[in-house]
Amino acid sequence: MKWILFIAATALIGWIHLKNRNSMKLSWPDYGKTLLGIGPKAKGRKEYLDQLRFLSVMLVILVHSMQSAASKILEASRLWYVLTGAAGLGLCCNLLFVMISGALLLPCREESATAFYRKRLSKVVLPLAAYYLFYLHRSGLVSLSPDSLWSACLRILSGPMELVPHFWLVYVLIRLYIPVPFFRRMTGNLTDSMEKAIAWVVILGAAFKTGCYFLGISFGFDTVWFSWEGIFLLGYVLSRDRGRTYDKGIWAGGLCGAVLIVWVHATRTDGAVCAANDSLLMVLFSMAVFLLFLRCDGLAGKRKKTPSGILRKSVSAVVRMISRYSYSILLIHWFMLFVVAEKHMRLGPFFFGPSHVAAGLLLQSAAALMLSLAFAVIYDNTAVLLAEWLWETFWNILRQKGKPGRF
Repeated sequence: MKWILFIAATALIGWIHLKNRNSMKLSWPDYGKTLLGIGPKAKGRKEYLDQLRFLSVMLVILVHSMQSAASKILEASRLWYVLTGAAGLGLCCNLLFVMISGALLLPCREESATAFYRKRLSKVVLPLAAYYLFYLHRSGLVSLSPDSLWSACLRILSGPMELVPHFWLVYVLIRLYIPVPFFRRMTGNLTDSMEKAIAWVVILGAAFKTGCYFLGISFGFDTVWFSWEGIFLLGYVLSRDRGRTYDKGIWAGGLCGAVLIVWVHATRTDGAVCAANDSLLMVLFSMAVFLLFLRCDGLAGKRKKTPSGILRKSVSAVVRMISRYSYSILLIHWFMLFVVAEKHMRLGPFFFGPSHVAAGLLLQSAAALMLSLAFAVIYDNTAVLLAEWLWETFWNILRQKGKPGRF
């Protein structure tokens, strides 16, 4: 029975690719480049967001590798301080993922709520479910029986479990997508002064919260504006690029935030609370990193165009490819880092010995990144593609029967 299902799924996936290629009117080589994300650049594509995605993916893998290494050595040693402080800075990857989403999704556009949710379900929720099922299958927690699949669905709905602790960020991102169609109505009517006011409200709210964290008390006036939703909006505000008035202030705040992040993580046991995620220190540091890439992209656009060398084209292709599959890499990297690279390939932070931990970290992280990318390319264009096709088919049947309207 399993082989029959496998053969049927393989044939259907091949037919879906053939249909997609014909609809795009591309040759097979060009279609392959499109799947890899290295085809012709879309008009208006913002390269700095691709670069930020690339950086975020690299950091999320490095952070988990450094945190794992730090947990295996003597606390308060010199190496422990370096790993803990560096991992603390690397946690800006979480905020960068959220800011990138805000920059891409919040600008006002003509798209109904129905169309938005349909696309997010296909491109975000279904891949999450597919990768969650992969983890459950690898752990022997799901089979093809209806009861087992129903239990897996309930697990997915309940959020991340110990098996997939890194999925918490994905659930946060999905939560942020829910109000996007309504936020767009708001952003379409915002003036420059109102956008700046929103940024100040988010920053000041984070400041009050962080002050309470340092004092060891709870913040009784917390709202979504002082949490991930606020950081989501900051990504939009920063991407608007209305001038350089606040650049020096943001970079100065980011530098101070970076120093304090390292100090807090190295000296306090509550560093994950006081200097990560929605902490003012991490917000300022992440804003500075985001703005740095935005400004560098602007400077590159003003330079006279020169012929691109092979190395530059290759680097650009790798960045675009990893950017395209960044979401899937985020989902699968935990398995590739700790199960494949560390457990089976024996590539750990101490692969070259205690005196060459940096080399071990880079080797392990690079291996995990390449393995994650390879798996994402295959899995996204087979299992996830099939799930998306089934969803689109189901949606079209519903639309033909009920013909839901726009809302």
